[in-house]
Amino acid sequence: MLFKYHSIAAFSTPLSAFLAEAIGRSDIPLPDIIIPVPLHSRRLRQRGFNQSSLLAAELSASLAPTLEIPMLHLLIRTKNTAPQVRMPSIEDRYSNIRNAFSINENLGVDLHNKTVWLIDDVTTTGATLSACATVLKAAGVKSVFGITIASALTQKPSSAQ
Repeated sequence: MLFKYHSIAAFSTPLSAFLAEAIGRSDIPLPDIIIPVPLHSRRLRQRGFNQSSLLAAELSASLAPTLEIPMLHLLIRTKNTAPQVRMPSIEDRYSNIRNAFSINENLGVDLHNKTVWLIDDVTTTGATLSACATVLKAAGVKSVFGITIASALTQKPSSAQ
């Protein structure tokens, strides 16, 4: 929480090292691209940094030093949603984040058949990761893996998409 809400960006280094170590012990395939979950421009100005972007950049640089795995801002947060932490229910979280993301077409990146790591700090219901993954899959991404520092994942409601 200090990392995200108290603007202590320096926590990105030890937290990304923790993530890299955990990933190294898993059988998750290396990605073609690492993508941070974006903040809306208003929230980015308020916070001063995107914690997911800091984690993604550090992972990109440290995971496979002999390979270049780019970290790209391929997603744009087009809707200034209320913070997910304020949503009282799982259904509200999915509704709040629905249609909040789009692809950054200005980068001209071919996403077809790519494996992507989607980086976020924490997931509770998976609503944000799910909304981002939906946009990425619609753009042709083959596989999306959600990578987070912490998870309190609860079951997705049957009515959410």
